[in-house]
Amino acid sequence: MENEMASLEEQKAEISVELGIRYFKEDNFDLAIEMFTQAIQLNPNNDGAYFYRGVCYEEQKDYELALKDCEKVLELYEEHENDGYHRCDGEYQEYFEKCQELCYLICSIYIEKKKYDDAIYNIQKISQFSNSREKR
Repeated sequence: MENEMASLEEQKAEISVELGIRYFKEDNFDLAIEMFTQAIQLNPNNDGAYFYRGVCYEEQKDYELALKDCEKVLELYEEHENDGYHRCDGEYQEYFEKCQELCYLICSIYIEKKKYDDAIYNIQKISQFSNSREKR
């Protein structure tokens, strides 16, 4: 019963993410953020919700909140890696591309804020993800 409830919450979270993406594509960032926040409340490990909400915050030039969400996504990715969680080839490609997008987003935010050392650190993160991918 508990697993069924968790699964239902995860499904609701995915629906909220899909709605958020739709609002994002319509440049309705406030509603998109609302949907991504709802998804996070339903499933705090939903990396996609954090990622897309961070992109919305970046579009609104709310760099502090964008960075907070981006850092959470990286934290979730690192937890998956540390737990030995490996996606199959097709999913791993998507995961890798998401990591790259995230690192570039973080870099652009740091450059906007003139925090160049932090931008360089995140460029190195991209390289780290790339090296990790090549080992698979």
